[in-house]
Amino acid sequence: MNARLSVVAAVLALASCTGPSTPAATIYADPIAWANVYCNGTLRANMAGREMDPQNLADPAGYKESLLKVQAAAAEAYSESARQLDGLGPPGPDAVEAHKNLVQFVRDLADHATRYEARLRAIEPDAEFHANVEKMVASLTDLSTIERTQDIVKAFAVNPAYIDALQNAPKCVEIRDRTLANPPTN
Repeated sequence: MNARLSVVAAVLALASCTGPSTPAATIYADPIAWANVYCNGTLRANMAGREMDPQNLADPAGYKESLLKVQAAAAEAYSESARQLDGLGPPGPDAVEAHKNLVQFVRDLADHATRYEARLRAIEPDAEFHANVEKMVASLTDLSTIERTQDIVKAFAVNPAYIDALQNAPKCVEIRDRTLANPPTN
């Protein structure tokens, strides 16, 4: 009987040692690295549009080709940014939900650019090209994007470290500097 009790005690002791483990501590992204990834995607998408050749405006086929390149570059920039942000994770425990919303928002921007590109491919580069592009843009423009952007910024505003990161990460500074040095003309 003592042998049986010894075996039961040993099994119970072993079971308690191999019981449920405590979850690993969550590692949060460095806020500057996180902001840099977000701003880099935005910068790349915006700069693609600024690098269009203005001489192509007079040539519908050239203009179409330029617009297609811009949309492809924007889709790729946003897709890469979403993947990297998703891999980094949130910058802190108070930003988990906001981070999830930001990643989805950036994915939506990539999808939006892809939809623009697909619709643009269907437009003939003829005399009506510019008017048809304006109609297409109007039909695809989603003003809720502005509201979503504002909501995401508000969600990150709960922690001054996130606002500081968005203001001081190198790629965020580059966006600000390029925008101030060369504001859009339209």
